[in-house]
Amino acid sequence: MPAPRQMEVGIALSELRRRLMAETFQSLNPNQTTSSLPYYNYALDRVQREQWNDIEWPHLTIYKDMAMAAGQRYYDYPPQLPFDSIFRIWWPQGVNWVPLDYGINPQTYSTMGGENVQAWPPRRWRNCAVFNETTGQTEPAAQFEVWPTPGPSTPFSLRIEGNAPLNTLVEDTDICVIDATLIVLFAASEILAQQKSESASLKLQKANQYRRMLIARLGAQQRNMKSLSKDGGHMGPLADGRRLTPYLDFIPAYQQIGG
Repeated sequence: MPAPRQMEVGIALSELRRRLMAETFQSLNPNQTTSSLPYYNYALDRVQREQWNDIEWPHLTIYKDMAMAAGQRYYDYPPQLPFDSIFRIWWPQGVNWVPLDYGINPQTYSTMGGENVQAWPPRRWRNCAVFNETTGQTEPAAQFEVWPTPGPSTPFSLRIEGNAPLNTLVEDTDICVIDATLIVLFAASEILAQQKSESASLKLQKANQYRRMLIARLGAQQRNMKSLSKDGGHMGPLADGRRLTPYLDFIPAYQQIGG
């Protein structure tokens, strides 16, 4: 019997690169392509990150419960779920889980009596950038804030949901977490386009078809990448009632690929 279809994850960079060279009609003799190896590695690593950013892949979804402390507003991100990995943060309502809205500003605090108000349940969260005066560097995702803060009689945990972190593709033994064929096809279409090959458009078509198939078969969904509106950054609700969140639901226009 034929083997069941499955995602090709856990493929080493050395094998990804070999497939990429084959897809772009390059010599498979590593001695003849030594000068191109760093570029091939970079292209494969970048394509994997783009696909990780673009799609909520179910096979990579992980959860981390974090205990909240009475009166505490700021928390470190768990190592396995930094800011750019997070889809949603949930709070427990009995046996159910309810997502927190994203976004806190001074006007938000005024709706319930100030920054330090303690109440149940929490309503919102936000990423907190910090400027380190010692190093002179900005830490763009140092901590996250929860508001209102929990009171002394309402200890609880939040549940953070997001993508498992990427494995970077730098060393030959590094392995991919996104489907290998998907990574290779998109990287190949770019290289062929730069070479002005007539097969570039066909390769890109194959890559897009393959991605649509994976999304449909796995029940994955594309992250919404709508740009910020021009109303001072207030973002309208999605179909499920959530509000658009930078880097969670979209990438700002000036950082979109090719933008």
